[in-house]
Amino acid sequence: MEEISEIVTSPAWWITVVIAGIAINLVSGYLKELIDSKLSRISHWWEARTKEQQVKRDNYISRLKTDDKFFALHTIRHTKSRSWAIMWSLLGVMLFLGAQIFADDGKASAPLMAIGAIAFFRSFKHLMSAAKFLHYAEQAIDPQDT
Repeated sequence: MEEISEIVTSPAWWITVVIAGIAINLVSGYLKELIDSKLSRISHWWEARTKEQQVKRDNYISRLKTDDKFFALHTIRHTKSRSWAIMWSLLGVMLFLGAQIFADDGKASAPLMAIGAIAFFRSFKHLMSAAKFLHYAEQAIDPQDT
């Protein structure tokens, strides 16, 4: 405890603290401008990207409204995406069950669990695509048509 009090009361320690504080203040001033400019660019890029995606989405939905063949193709995509989601889910369940069967042998269990987890992630991806396709189809159908 005495060593700490000796270090804190020494002039060298106080000079070091003051110099470090000034250096940190100078560096933070330069970094603030750099970080602000980078975040501003990211914000503008994100805004432009969002507007571009909105235009693409609106064009897609308007095409669904006007083109019956495109709507049929869209429905097939939705069904296909749901089918893939079910297939990947079943594969994941089978792999997890297989991993439980081989639970005594640690070498065989871990790869099956890893591949099963990948299968579940793929299933989730296809399920989200199917939900997006369904949402677009719902927006394309007018309430008077049903």
